[in-house]
Amino acid sequence: HGSGIISVQDWLRSVSGAGQAFHSGLQLTNLPLNGAHHRPLMSYPQLGSTNCFWATGDLARHENKDARVGTGEVGVCTDFAGGAVRAGVGVGIGRQTQDLAFGGRSKVDGQFLVGEVNWRPEGSPIVGSVTAVLGDWDADIRRGYMNGTTQERSSGSPDVDALALRLRADWFDAARLGSATLTPWASYTWSRVKVDGYTESGGAFPATFDGQKHNADELRLGVAADWSLTPATGVRGTIETVHRLDDRGPALSGSEASGLLSFNEPGARIRKNWQRVGVDVDHRIKPNMVVTVSAHAATSGEDPSYSAAVSLRLGF
Repeated sequence: HGSGIISVQDWLRSVSGAGQAFHSGLQLTNLPLNGAHHRPLMSYPQLGSTNCFWATGDLARHENKDARVGTGEVGVCTDFAGGAVRAGVGVGIGRQTQDLAFGGRSKVDGQFLVGEVNWRPEGSPIVGSVTAVLGDWDADIRRGYMNGTTQERSSGSPDVDALALRLRADWFDAARLGSATLTPWASYTWSRVKVDGYTESGGAFPATFDGQKHNADELRLGVAADWSLTPATGVRGTIETVHRLDDRGPALSGSEASGLLSFNEPGARIRKNWQRVGVDVDHRIKPNMVVTVSAHAATSGEDPSYSAAVSLRLGF
């Protein structure tokens, strides 16, 4: 290894791009949390049963990272304590692709588990919820760089593990605005991502990357407005503001595989505040079957620039 002519600055730039596996794991884990599970299970139309099945799909794009993310899941839920508690569990798959510098490309895919518990004390308008997503992801990173006038690629496949836990409180129908009912909410999310260390193969100047670990946490405040268009169709509009409590992502360190160069970059600074708006349409097909279509857009931050989800919920 190390045969050829290389710009140190360009090589380090390519290394920095290849260190995106951490962000990919966080994005894949947060998409179902803030997509298909962006509202509590108890906020969906009643299905006339104490048990439910759901199937959902999410698609999203991060414009500032040139990344595309998709997830799909199926799950079941049931009510306890006379309907005061609703608990659900689901399994899903996800994939994220991202273009990197010098013709490089990153693909991260795998599977996840999601669990959610809602609690609404009898006679109370407050719904408390706990939601957890556990992701097991496999990264395939092809790092591009220039060796003289020749484009080279070195590849690596680290494992990425992620866990996100959200605590949330919704005040159902706290106020009315014309024909709409308003539901404010607040949430706190803690996330942890671990990327295994790995050594690339192929190319003239492969690199060895040290492992990464990082905890992220954020606060969200929002309000939803619900309208009933027809007896079978309802619309929900949402607006929320997000504040990240951590300042930087994880540091990136390692070396050229033969020891020619080393690098130790501080974590990238994280945008602290951004906003997101969304709309949901709930349509009842049958007394025990509801289809929901949702779309969200966010200002520049850690949420996807654009995202959409479709879900089918069936009572049984």
